[in-house]
Amino acid sequence: LSSTQQEIQEEYYRSGRMMLQMAKAVGRLVLAGRELTRLAGFTDRVDELATVLAELQEDKYQRTLVRSSSRRGLTPSASADNLDNGNGNGG
Repeated sequence: LSSTQQEIQEEYYRSGRMMLQMAKAVGRLVLAGRELTRLAGFTDRVDELATVLAELQEDKYQRTLVRSSSRRGLTPSASADNLDNGNGNGG
């Protein structure tokens, strides 16, 4: 283990560069994972659309509650009440 100071500095520099490249690669993997998750959401929507279109063609389609209103904690009757009261009369 009789390394010169020059060899030690070169090894230190090389190791630092490899760690930097590894950190960049991990960052790219994280970004790719996010993009895959986003793509999965889009493909789910396209699949749902294809299902609805197929059901429409077979006259089997039944409308369901919109998911965004269920996220807000609204019940189907509360959603209908909100639509009926949307004329500004308050009830």
